[in-house]
Amino acid sequence: MISKLLFYRHESAQEANSRTPVTGTDLEHTENAYDISAEHEVYLDPSILSLFELRAKLSEHEVYLDPSILSLFELRAKLSEHEVYLDPSILSLFELRAKLSEHEVYLDPSILSLFELRAKLLEHEVYHDPSILSLFDLRAKLSEHEVYHDPSILSLFELRAILSEHEVHLDSSILFLFELRAILSEHEVYHDPSILSLFDLRAILSEHEVHLDPSILSLFELRAKLSEHEVYLDPSILSLFELRAKLSEHEVYLDPSILSLFELRAILSEHEVHLDPSILFLFEFRAKLSEYEVHLDPSILSLFELRAILSEHEVYHDPSILSLFELRAILSEYEVHLDPSILSLFELRAILSEHEVHLDPSILSLFELRAKLSEHEVYLDQMKVKIR
Repeated sequence: MISKLLFYRHESAQEANSRTPVTGTDLEHTENAYDISAEHEVYLDPSILSLFELRAKLSEHEVYLDPSILSLFELRAKLSEHEVYLDPSILSLFELRAKLSEHEVYLDPSILSLFELRAKLLEHEVYHDPSILSLFDLRAKLSEHEVYHDPSILSLFELRAILSEHEVHLDSSILFLFELRAILSEHEVYHDPSILSLFDLRAILSEHEVHLDPSILSLFELRAKLSEHEVYLDPSILSLFELRAKLSEHEVYLDPSILSLFELRAILSEHEVHLDPSILFLFEFRAKLSEYEVHLDPSILSLFELRAILSEHEVYHDPSILSLFELRAILSEYEVHLDPSILSLFELRAILSEHEVHLDPSILSLFELRAKLSEHEVYLDQMKVKIR
Protein backbone atom coordinates (compact mmCIF):
# COMPACT_ATOMS: atom_id res chain seq x y z
CA MET A 1 0.00 0.00 0.00
CA ILE A 2 0.95 3.61 -0.48
CA SER A 3 1.12 4.14 3.28
CA LYS A 4 4.17 1.88 3.42
CA LEU A 5 7.59 2.34 1.93
CA LEU A 6 7.69 1.01 -1.59
CA PHE A 7 10.67 -1.00 -2.72
CA TYR A 8 11.30 -2.57 -6.06
CA ARG A 9 14.31 -3.84 -7.94
CA HIS A 10 15.67 -1.36 -10.42
CA GLU A 11 17.51 -2.45 -13.54
CA SER A 12 21.19 -1.82 -13.94
CA ALA A 13 22.22 1.35 -15.74
CA GLN A 14 23.08 -0.63 -18.87
CA GLU A 15 19.73 -2.48 -18.88
CA ALA A 16 17.77 0.71 -18.23
CA ASN A 17 19.49 2.52 -21.07
CA SER A 18 18.80 -0.36 -23.44
CA ARG A 19 15.12 -0.76 -22.49
CA THR A 20 13.91 2.75 -21.69
CA PRO A 21 12.37 4.55 -24.67
CA VAL A 22 13.75 7.96 -25.50
CA THR A 23 11.22 10.68 -24.75
CA GLY A 24 10.89 14.15 -26.23
CA THR A 25 12.29 15.92 -23.20
CA ASP A 26 14.82 18.67 -23.70
CA LEU A 27 17.20 17.51 -20.99
CA GLU A 28 20.69 18.91 -20.98
CA HIS A 29 22.29 15.53 -20.39
CA THR A 30 21.90 12.38 -22.44
CA GLU A 31 22.34 10.10 -19.44
CA ASN A 32 19.16 8.38 -18.34
CA ALA A 33 17.21 10.12 -15.58
CA TYR A 34 16.51 6.76 -13.96
CA ASP A 35 20.25 6.19 -13.46
CA ILE A 36 20.44 9.57 -11.76
CA SER A 37 17.52 8.84 -9.45
CA ALA A 38 19.01 5.50 -8.45
CA GLU A 39 21.81 7.39 -6.71
CA HIS A 40 19.51 9.53 -4.60
CA GLU A 41 16.91 9.30 -1.89
CA VAL A 42 13.81 10.92 -3.34
CA TYR A 43 10.94 12.08 -1.12
CA LEU A 44 7.37 12.21 -2.41
CA ASP A 45 4.11 13.70 -1.28
CA PRO A 46 1.78 10.65 -1.36
CA SER A 47 -0.91 12.70 -3.11
CA ILE A 48 1.36 12.98 -6.14
CA LEU A 49 1.50 9.21 -6.67
CA SER A 50 -1.21 9.22 -9.32
CA LEU A 51 -1.96 8.42 -12.90
CA PHE A 52 0.87 10.64 -14.11
CA GLU A 53 3.41 8.61 -12.17
CA LEU A 54 1.78 5.39 -13.31
CA ARG A 55 2.22 6.42 -16.91
CA ALA A 56 5.83 7.36 -16.25
CA LYS A 57 6.50 4.05 -14.54
CA LEU A 58 4.98 2.15 -17.45
CA SER A 59 7.09 4.14 -19.86
CA GLU A 60 10.17 2.93 -17.98
CA HIS A 61 9.16 -0.65 -18.73
CA GLU A 62 8.13 0.05 -22.34
CA VAL A 63 4.43 -0.40 -21.61
CA TYR A 64 2.23 1.99 -23.57
CA LEU A 65 -1.44 2.84 -23.08
CA ASP A 66 -4.31 3.37 -25.46
CA PRO A 67 -5.33 6.90 -24.39
CA SER A 68 -8.93 6.27 -25.47
CA ILE A 69 -9.24 3.58 -22.81
CA LEU A 70 -6.54 4.47 -20.29
CA SER A 71 -6.51 0.99 -18.85
CA LEU A 72 -5.76 1.44 -15.17
CA PHE A 73 -6.32 -2.25 -14.70
CA GLU A 74 -3.42 -2.92 -17.05
CA LEU A 75 -1.46 -0.24 -15.23
CA ARG A 76 -2.04 -1.93 -11.91
CA ALA A 77 -1.13 -5.32 -13.34
CA LYS A 78 2.10 -4.02 -14.82
CA LEU A 79 2.98 -2.13 -11.65
CA SER A 80 2.25 -5.23 -9.61
CA GLU A 81 4.75 -7.17 -11.70
CA HIS A 82 7.35 -4.66 -10.56
CA GLU A 83 6.11 -4.63 -6.95
CA VAL A 84 4.65 -1.14 -7.16
CA TYR A 85 1.19 -0.77 -5.62
CA LEU A 86 -1.57 1.81 -5.91
CA ASP A 87 -3.59 3.86 -3.47
CA PRO A 88 -7.11 2.33 -3.48
CA SER A 89 -8.59 5.78 -4.06
CA ILE A 90 -7.37 5.52 -7.65
CA LEU A 91 -9.69 2.57 -8.26
CA SER A 92 -12.33 4.54 -10.14
CA LEU A 93 -14.47 4.54 -13.23
CA PHE A 94 -11.42 4.41 -15.49
CA GLU A 95 -10.31 1.21 -13.81
CA LEU A 96 -13.81 -0.22 -14.02
CA ARG A 97 -13.82 0.30 -17.75
CA ALA A 98 -10.35 -1.20 -18.01
CA LYS A 99 -11.39 -4.27 -16.04
CA LEU A 100 -14.34 -4.81 -18.36
CA SER A 101 -12.09 -4.44 -21.37
CA GLU A 102 -9.81 -7.08 -19.87
CA HIS A 103 -12.74 -9.50 -19.96
CA GLU A 104 -14.02 -8.38 -23.36
CA VAL A 105 -16.99 -6.54 -21.91
CA TYR A 106 -17.60 -3.22 -23.61
CA LEU A 107 -19.80 -0.30 -22.62
CA ASP A 108 -22.17 1.95 -24.46
CA PRO A 109 -20.57 5.31 -23.65
CA SER A 110 -23.93 7.07 -23.96
CA ILE A 111 -25.22 5.07 -20.99
CA LEU A 112 -22.09 4.11 -19.07
CA SER A 113 -23.85 1.42 -17.09
CA LEU A 114 -22.05 1.43 -13.76
CA PHE A 115 -24.45 -1.12 -12.39
CA GLU A 116 -23.38 -3.55 -15.10
CA LEU A 117 -19.81 -2.56 -14.40
CA ARG A 118 -20.25 -3.35 -10.73
CA ALA A 119 -21.88 -6.68 -11.54
CA LYS A 120 -19.08 -7.67 -13.88
CA LEU A 121 -16.46 -6.56 -11.40
CA LEU A 122 -18.15 -8.53 -8.66
CA GLU A 123 -17.96 -11.63 -10.84
CA HIS A 124 -14.22 -11.12 -10.90
CA GLU A 125 -14.00 -10.17 -7.21
CA VAL A 126 -13.10 -6.56 -7.87
CA TYR A 127 -14.71 -4.06 -5.49
CA HIS A 128 -14.91 -0.31 -5.61
CA ASP A 129 -15.45 2.67 -3.35
CA PRO A 130 -19.16 3.19 -2.53
CA SER A 131 -18.73 6.88 -3.36
CA ILE A 132 -18.99 5.82 -7.01
CA LEU A 133 -22.68 4.96 -6.50
CA SER A 134 -24.04 8.03 -8.25
CA LEU A 135 -26.43 9.12 -10.95
CA PHE A 136 -24.66 6.92 -13.50
CA ASP A 137 -25.25 3.92 -11.24
CA LEU A 138 -28.89 4.89 -10.86
CA ARG A 139 -29.43 4.89 -14.60
CA ALA A 140 -27.66 1.55 -14.86
CA LYS A 141 -29.80 0.04 -12.11
CA LEU A 142 -32.96 1.03 -13.97
CA SER A 143 -31.61 -0.40 -17.18
CA GLU A 144 -30.82 -3.66 -15.38
CA HIS A 145 -34.49 -3.99 -14.43
CA GLU A 146 -35.79 -2.88 -17.82
CA VAL A 147 -37.02 0.45 -16.49
CA TYR A 148 -36.31 3.26 -18.92
CA HIS A 149 -36.81 6.96 -18.56
CA ASP A 150 -36.84 10.09 -20.66
CA PRO A 151 -33.31 11.53 -20.29
CA SER A 152 -34.73 15.05 -20.62
CA ILE A 153 -36.59 14.48 -17.36
CA LEU A 154 -34.36 11.98 -15.59
CA SER A 155 -36.91 11.04 -12.96
CA LEU A 156 -34.84 10.62 -9.82
CA PHE A 157 -38.03 10.24 -7.86
CA GLU A 158 -38.78 7.13 -9.91
CA LEU A 159 -35.14 6.14 -9.71
CA ARG A 160 -35.22 6.28 -5.94
CA ALA A 161 -38.41 4.20 -5.86
CA ILE A 162 -36.86 1.53 -8.07
CA LEU A 163 -33.65 1.53 -6.08
CA SER A 164 -35.58 1.28 -2.84
CA GLU A 165 -37.32 -1.83 -4.16
CA HIS A 166 -33.91 -3.38 -4.62
CA GLU A 167 -32.51 -2.08 -1.31
CA VAL A 168 -30.14 0.36 -2.96
CA HIS A 169 -30.03 3.71 -1.16
CA LEU A 170 -28.79 7.10 -2.28
CA ASP A 171 -26.62 9.73 -0.72
CA SER A 172 -29.02 12.50 0.32
CA SER A 173 -26.82 15.02 -1.48
CA ILE A 174 -28.17 13.61 -4.76
CA LEU A 175 -31.74 14.63 -3.83
CA PHE A 176 -31.54 17.78 -5.87
CA LEU A 177 -32.91 19.57 -8.90
CA PHE A 178 -33.27 16.31 -10.85
CA GLU A 179 -35.66 14.94 -8.26
CA LEU A 180 -37.60 18.19 -8.21
CA ARG A 181 -38.12 17.98 -11.94
CA ALA A 182 -39.06 14.32 -11.65
CA ILE A 183 -41.67 14.96 -8.96
CA LEU A 184 -43.24 17.72 -11.02
CA SER A 185 -43.33 15.41 -14.01
CA GLU A 186 -44.96 12.73 -11.87
CA HIS A 187 -47.79 15.16 -11.06
CA GLU A 188 -48.00 16.46 -14.63
CA VAL A 189 -46.66 19.85 -13.66
CA TYR A 190 -44.30 21.28 -16.26
CA HIS A 191 -42.22 24.41 -16.24
CA ASP A 192 -40.27 26.63 -18.58
CA PRO A 193 -36.67 25.34 -18.33
CA SER A 194 -35.33 28.82 -19.16
CA ILE A 195 -36.76 30.04 -15.86
CA LEU A 196 -36.79 26.85 -13.80
CA SER A 197 -39.06 28.27 -11.11
CA LEU A 198 -37.93 26.54 -7.95
CA PHE A 199 -40.31 28.75 -6.05
CA ASP A 200 -43.14 26.98 -7.89
CA LEU A 201 -41.32 23.70 -7.41
CA ARG A 202 -41.24 24.19 -3.65
CA ALA A 203 -44.95 25.06 -3.65
CA ILE A 204 -45.80 21.91 -5.61
CA LEU A 205 -43.60 19.80 -3.38
CA SER A 206 -45.19 21.29 -0.28
CA GLU A 207 -48.63 20.31 -1.57
CA HIS A 208 -47.42 16.74 -1.75
CA GLU A 209 -45.59 16.88 1.61
CA VAL A 210 -42.17 16.70 0.01
CA HIS A 211 -39.67 19.00 1.67
CA LEU A 212 -36.35 20.31 0.43
CA ASP A 213 -32.91 20.38 1.96
CA PRO A 214 -32.11 24.07 2.72
CA SER A 215 -28.87 23.64 0.79
CA ILE A 216 -30.97 23.61 -2.38
CA LEU A 217 -31.87 27.28 -1.83
CA SER A 218 -29.56 28.43 -4.60
CA LEU A 219 -29.25 30.49 -7.73
CA PHE A 220 -32.10 28.58 -9.40
CA GLU A 221 -34.45 29.54 -6.61
CA LEU A 222 -33.19 33.12 -6.69
CA ARG A 223 -34.05 33.37 -10.36
CA ALA A 224 -37.44 31.80 -9.72
CA LYS A 225 -38.22 34.21 -6.90
CA LEU A 226 -37.27 37.17 -9.08
CA SER A 227 -39.43 35.82 -11.88
CA GLU A 228 -42.31 35.60 -9.40
CA HIS A 229 -41.98 39.37 -8.89
CA GLU A 230 -41.31 40.13 -12.57
CA VAL A 231 -37.65 40.88 -12.05
CA TYR A 232 -35.45 39.50 -14.85
CA LEU A 233 -31.71 39.06 -15.10
CA ASP A 234 -29.05 39.62 -17.71
CA PRO A 235 -27.68 36.05 -17.98
CA SER A 236 -24.31 37.32 -19.20
CA ILE A 237 -23.70 38.93 -15.81
CA LEU A 238 -26.08 37.08 -13.47
CA SER A 239 -25.88 39.83 -10.87
CA LEU A 240 -26.31 38.06 -7.54
CA PHE A 241 -25.78 41.37 -5.81
CA GLU A 242 -28.95 42.65 -7.49
CA LEU A 243 -30.62 39.33 -6.74
CA ARG A 244 -29.87 39.71 -3.05
CA ALA A 245 -31.17 43.28 -3.05
CA LYS A 246 -34.42 42.28 -4.75
CA LEU A 247 -34.85 39.25 -2.54
CA SER A 248 -34.24 41.38 0.54
CA GLU A 249 -37.12 43.64 -0.52
CA HIS A 250 -39.31 40.56 -0.42
CA GLU A 251 -37.79 39.22 2.81
CA VAL A 252 -36.03 36.34 1.11
CA TYR A 253 -32.52 35.72 2.46
CA LEU A 254 -29.63 33.67 1.18
CA ASP A 255 -27.45 31.03 2.71
CA PRO A 256 -23.98 32.63 3.25
CA SER A 257 -22.43 29.68 1.45
CA ILE A 258 -23.85 31.11 -1.78
CA LEU A 259 -21.61 34.19 -1.46
CA SER A 260 -19.30 33.08 -4.24
CA LEU A 261 -17.57 34.16 -7.39
CA PHE A 262 -20.87 35.04 -9.07
CA GLU A 263 -21.68 37.46 -6.29
CA LEU A 264 -18.16 38.86 -6.35
CA ARG A 265 -18.50 39.68 -10.02
CA ALA A 266 -21.93 41.19 -9.41
CA ILE A 267 -20.69 43.42 -6.61
CA LEU A 268 -17.77 44.58 -8.72
CA SER A 269 -20.13 45.29 -11.60
CA GLU A 270 -22.40 47.24 -9.24
CA HIS A 271 -19.46 49.54 -8.49
CA GLU A 272 -18.24 49.68 -12.10
CA VAL A 273 -15.22 47.49 -11.50
CA HIS A 274 -14.68 45.20 -14.47
CA LEU A 275 -12.53 42.10 -14.75
CA ASP A 276 -10.39 40.50 -17.39
CA PRO A 277 -12.23 37.17 -17.60
CA SER A 278 -9.12 35.39 -18.85
CA ILE A 279 -7.42 36.07 -15.49
CA LEU A 280 -10.30 36.56 -13.04
CA PHE A 281 -8.32 38.42 -10.41
CA LEU A 282 -9.57 37.22 -7.03
CA PHE A 283 -7.05 39.45 -5.33
CA GLU A 284 -8.77 42.47 -6.81
CA PHE A 285 -12.07 40.86 -5.86
CA ARG A 286 -11.02 40.57 -2.26
CA ALA A 287 -9.69 44.13 -2.14
CA LYS A 288 -12.88 45.56 -3.58
CA LEU A 289 -15.06 43.39 -1.39
CA SER A 290 -13.09 44.41 1.67
CA GLU A 291 -13.82 48.06 0.87
CA TYR A 292 -17.51 47.23 1.00
CA GLU A 293 -17.20 44.97 4.04
CA VAL A 294 -17.85 41.79 2.10
CA HIS A 295 -15.58 38.93 3.13
CA LEU A 296 -14.71 35.68 1.43
CA ASP A 297 -14.59 32.10 2.57
CA PRO A 298 -10.87 31.22 2.94
CA SER A 299 -11.45 28.18 0.75
CA ILE A 300 -11.60 30.55 -2.22
CA LEU A 301 -7.96 31.53 -1.63
CA SER A 302 -6.61 29.44 -4.49
CA LEU A 303 -4.53 29.50 -7.60
CA PHE A 304 -6.64 32.30 -9.06
CA GLU A 305 -5.76 34.49 -6.12
CA LEU A 306 -2.10 33.54 -6.39
CA ARG A 307 -2.05 34.74 -9.96
CA ALA A 308 -3.87 37.90 -8.96
CA ILE A 309 -1.42 38.67 -6.15
CA LEU A 310 1.48 38.23 -8.52
CA SER A 311 -0.17 40.54 -11.02
CA GLU A 312 -0.78 43.08 -8.25
CA HIS A 313 2.97 43.19 -7.69
CA GLU A 314 3.78 43.14 -11.42
CA VAL A 315 5.18 39.64 -11.32
CA TYR A 316 4.21 37.68 -14.41
CA HIS A 317 4.71 34.04 -15.29
CA ASP A 318 4.42 31.76 -18.28
CA PRO A 319 0.92 30.28 -17.95
CA SER A 320 2.02 27.15 -19.81
CA ILE A 321 4.28 26.33 -16.86
CA LEU A 322 2.53 28.13 -14.00
CA SER A 323 5.56 28.30 -11.77
CA LEU A 324 4.13 27.66 -8.32
CA PHE A 325 7.65 27.50 -6.97
CA GLU A 326 8.09 31.12 -7.99
CA LEU A 327 4.56 31.90 -6.83
CA ARG A 328 5.35 30.57 -3.38
CA ALA A 329 8.54 32.60 -3.21
CA ILE A 330 6.77 35.80 -4.20
CA LEU A 331 3.87 35.15 -1.86
CA SER A 332 6.27 34.44 0.98
CA GLU A 333 7.80 37.90 0.48
CA TYR A 334 4.35 39.38 1.06
CA GLU A 335 3.55 37.04 3.96
CA VAL A 336 0.98 35.08 2.00
CA HIS A 337 1.21 31.37 2.73
CA LEU A 338 -0.14 28.43 0.79
CA ASP A 339 -2.04 25.34 1.78
CA PRO A 340 0.49 22.46 1.54
CA SER A 341 -2.02 20.55 -0.58
CA ILE A 342 -1.20 22.94 -3.42
CA LEU A 343 2.36 21.60 -3.51
CA SER A 344 1.74 19.31 -6.45
CA LEU A 345 2.63 18.52 -10.01
CA PHE A 346 2.47 22.21 -10.91
CA GLU A 347 5.21 22.93 -8.40
CA LEU A 348 7.27 20.03 -9.70
CA ARG A 349 7.12 21.49 -13.19
CA ALA A 350 7.98 24.91 -11.82
CA ILE A 351 11.02 23.60 -9.96
CA LEU A 352 12.21 21.83 -13.07
CA SER A 353 11.73 25.02 -15.06
CA GLU A 354 13.78 26.84 -12.41
CA HIS A 355 16.66 24.49 -13.22
CA GLU A 356 16.07 24.58 -16.99
CA VAL A 357 14.74 21.04 -17.12
CA HIS A 358 11.81 20.68 -19.51
CA LEU A 359 9.26 17.89 -19.83
CA ASP A 360 7.65 16.03 -22.67
CA PRO A 361 4.01 16.80 -21.83
CA SER A 362 2.77 13.73 -23.68
CA ILE A 363 4.37 11.53 -21.03
CA LEU A 364 5.00 13.83 -18.08
CA SER A 365 7.41 11.40 -16.51
CA LEU A 366 7.22 11.95 -12.77
CA PHE A 367 9.92 9.35 -12.38
CA GLU A 368 12.22 11.67 -14.30
CA LEU A 369 10.90 14.64 -12.35
CA ARG A 370 11.84 12.96 -9.10
CA ALA A 371 15.32 12.23 -10.38
CA LYS A 372 15.89 15.82 -11.47
CA LEU A 373 14.54 17.21 -8.22
CA SER A 374 16.86 14.89 -6.34
CA GLU A 375 19.81 16.26 -8.33
CA HIS A 376 18.99 19.71 -6.99
CA GLU A 377 18.30 18.46 -3.46
CA VAL A 378 14.63 19.38 -3.63
CA TYR A 379 12.51 17.09 -1.44
CA LEU A 380 8.74 17.01 -1.29
CA ASP A 381 7.47 15.16 1.73
CA GLN A 382 8.45 12.53 4.26
CA MET A 383 7.41 9.48 2.25
CA LYS A 384 10.61 7.81 1.11
CA VAL A 385 10.78 5.73 -2.05
CA LYS A 386 14.23 4.22 -2.14
CA ILE A 387 15.29 2.93 -5.55
CA ARG A 388 17.92 0.24 -5.54
